Amino acid sequence: MRSFASDNNSSVHPRIMEALMKANNGHALGYGDDPWTEEAAHKVKEQFSRPCEALFVFNGTGSNTMALQIMTRPYHIIFCADTAHIAVDECGAPSKATGCFMRTIPTPDGKLTPELLKPFMVNFGIEHHSQPGAIYLSQCSELGTIYKPEEICTLTEFAHRHGLFVHMDGARISNAAAALGMADYNIFIYGEAEISYLKKRDKRLAEVIDKVGPIERKVIPDLFAALINSIVGQQISTKAHKTIWEKMVTALGEITPHVIDSLSDEELQRFGITFKKAAYIKSAAQKVLSGEFEIEALRTMPDEDVCTKLVELDGIGVWTAEMLMLFSMQRRNIFSFGDLALLRGMRMVYHHRVINKQLFTRYKKRFSPYASVASLYFWAVAGGAIDGMKDYTPVSNKNNGNRRENKSGKKSR
Repeated sequence: MRSFASDNNSSVHPRIMEALMKANNGHALGYGDDPWTEEAAHKVKEQFSRPCEALFVFNGTGSNTMALQIMTRPYHIIFCADTAHIAVDECGAPSKATGCFMRTIPTPDGKLTPELLKPFMVNFGIEHHSQPGAIYLSQCSELGTIYKPEEICTLTEFAHRHGLFVHMDGARISNAAAALGMADYNIFIYGEAEISYLKKRDKRLAEVIDKVGPIERKVIPDLFAALINSIVGQQISTKAHKTIWEKMVTALGEITPHVIDSLSDEELQRFGITFKKAAYIKSAAQKVLSGEFEIEALRTMPDEDVCTKLVELDGIGVWTAEMLMLFSMQRRNIFSFGDLALLRGMRMVYHHRVINKQLFTRYKKRFSPYASVASLYFWAVAGGAIDGMKDYTPVSNKNNGNRRENKSGKKSR
């Protein structure tokens, strides 16, 4: 009985049964208006850097069918590997429900690539032909092979360049995450589209990108946890920030508004947090819990509105808001004039003695709409990623790279 289908055949995990028993108490509204559905939807949204909706269906066939229906019209083609679940299983449900033609593509390992798809990117706009509409991926594939994150980025960039959507069947995506060592691994996602754009826009940055290579920068998808992390890290060294945060996560588990609100200021200070920061953290938790600050609403706001909203909170300035947008929401065009390490990296690359706001704005315009990715590389340079590069600021004007602009506009450590 143990096989590839063991997740369907096996008994339920004891923790799932325990959760079901706890939920099976009293009355709750049906049709998705219960607190467990709300919490589950929130957990799903935490994992994505872009706004998303969580829609619950009965099984994998229902999920595939609904997703492909949303992406296509009956005159579209859905591309998939010749081993794809939607093509060889599911009793033709996706074809029936969407009305689309399933174009199966032979693969050596169950994985699609841009090279395999390229010959089929034809007949766009010709009314007599079915139009390319979507690409279906299985993660893991039906042959047990796994797409690496960079392969997915390359495929999605290829698809979007040709006006296609991408649907990933993630029935066994947890298996893929475990096999890749990424079960608890969140990084800022970027790929060939961003890199190619930046290299074309700036020759010096192109040289830096080639020398440094891909950068993996960790992110915190949960907005509240990321907010607290940002407050903890204000005006202290990176090492101290990491130490305090690890203590908090180890002791508290999940960093949620309820958990933070249950702690006294003194308990928070025992982690190494200052009195003021403890007050800021408690205030943020209470405002989120009361509904005064709707933190999830930030996900759908433009960058400027996110920043405006965040600085309304005690202890949050522009720099903290920008870092939250970059390292939690994964916004693509964040370029912070208040970050001195970023400015240092730019001086090292372009040999400027000083970078004023006007010059900085010109650079941001050059890197837009992918200034966040440019930021990653300037930070790498400032941290010594390339030997032989130096800061051209006169010694008397140099600032400590750990100093940041706080909410009052003053410089502080």
